[in-house]
Amino acid sequence: MRAGTDLLISVRPLTAADRTSLEGIVRRTGVFSAAETAVAVELIDAALGNPAQKDYILYSAEGAAGEVLGYYC
Repeated sequence: MRAGTDLLISVRPLTAADRTSLEGIVRRTGVFSAAETAVAVELIDAALGNPAQKDYILYSAEGAAGEVLGYYC
């Protein structure tokens, strides 16, 4: 997907390898309170801990080099 930049972003299913990067992104934004950050990480863990669950569907966004850029839930 291109949105006015030369940055190519792919969306793919969340993997366990994404967790550390995503937690870091959530913490570094400075937008979320400590409680909101904890909930965001809890939802990532819930999705990873039980891939068959249907309550929270998470996808990772990655750049052209495979780096994790974010996620949606």
